Amino acid sequence: MGLRIGFSSPSNRPKMSPRIGFSRSDRPAMSPKFGLSDDRSAGRAGKPEVVQPTLDGNPNSYRWKILREKIVDGMIVVEIRYLDCHNYSGKKILVYHDYKKFQELKSKGVLDPHFLETAYSPMARFEPTDKGWKMALHFIKTYKEV
Repeated sequence: MGLRIGFSSPSNRPKMSPRIGFSRSDRPAMSPKFGLSDDRSAGRAGKPEVVQPTLDGNPNSYRWKILREKIVDGMIVVEIRYLDCHNYSGKKILVYHDYKKFQELKSKGVLDPHFLETAYSPMARFEPTDKGWKMALHFIKTYKEV
């Protein structure tokens, strides 16, 4: 007599939903600290829309978490983890010229790590390590001397 694993008949099997994950209406809400954009709605009763992850491994400017930040002489060094980015576990160290403009971007929920000509963007990026953090702080000191 062998051990039988499974269901005795197909009618006893639980029904599987073809949908994997949450539907848009079932998804839990996230706070702006974790990278939701400001009040985007899906057109359904004013519910905020959660930004979908990217599958290509590139940073999604709407899905991030601030790990640490330091304001020095009106500039800001910030370490951000982009939740969809694959290299360096999604971490990036960025230097912004004006911490007030950075705070505006942050409050809108959009932080793009790329150098852009059409929008306010970081002036420098560093390797996301302790050494990179120290280099970013040294960069600000050196930049202010020029």
